[in-house]
Amino acid sequence: MSDPDSLDLSPLTTPLWVVPLQIFVSGAVLFVVSVGIISEVAEYDGGGSAIGYFVVSAFAAGVTTLLLIAVGLPLRNVPRARAVWHAHAWAMWVLALLGIGLVILSFSVGSAHTVHVPADEVLPAADLHQPDWIVLIAGWLMIGFGCTHLLWPFRSRRQ
Repeated sequence: MSDPDSLDLSPLTTPLWVVPLQIFVSGAVLFVVSVGIISEVAEYDGGGSAIGYFVVSAFAAGVTTLLLIAVGLPLRNVPRARAVWHAHAWAMWVLALLGIGLVILSFSVGSAHTVHVPADEVLPAADLHQPDWIVLIAGWLMIGFGCTHLLWPFRSRRQ
């Protein structure tokens, strides 16, 4: 471990293109997770549903990414918080992985259950999985925060 006080942590040590890349990667990860969640909890009735899945997933991923960037601004702008963040960069990887575990676990713990949707004139009967929403949202936010504030290994330091 490096000493947080010995690091040069001015905002200019990270190339400007890294933050937009980080936002894109975080949004893409959340989009994929969201499509997986929605495909488990929503009824599929053809192409319209798929488009709806993608639109809802993109919206949820975008809003979540922007909110978590705002929540994490102190990590980037407060020197002491930035020092601790840089000294413990592995924590964001752990947070994201724990979040993935919680999202998966949310379909089997707590109030998770299966809902039977009866057939109608258009759709056949279906069994939809409903997660424990509190565990799912906690996992979702952990994935988002972890991905949004990962430290990339190619960041440069001043010499």
